[in-house]
Amino acid sequence: IARLGQMNLPVFAIVRDPVERFLSAVQQVMHYNEELRDKCLSSFSAKKTIQCSIDDARERNFRGDVHLLPMVSHFRLLEPIR
Repeated sequence: IARLGQMNLPVFAIVRDPVERFLSAVQQVMHYNEELRDKCLSSFSAKKTIQCSIDDARERNFRGDVHLLPMVSHFRLLEPIR
């Protein structure tokens, strides 16, 4: 149970393979972020596209995009579990 304001809320987690999640997130973000798509999408090599996306996430602080942020960062709004 975690407190959010005056409410006690249950906390649950969905476990997802982090690599699968990252690849899915990159694909999602490339649909609407032309800058990332132009920079990293390579028709020659999926490996180059993935490496460029990893480098970009490090350089650009995940572009501030919730799709690219590590899942643990989504818990930042909850107070510590008691």
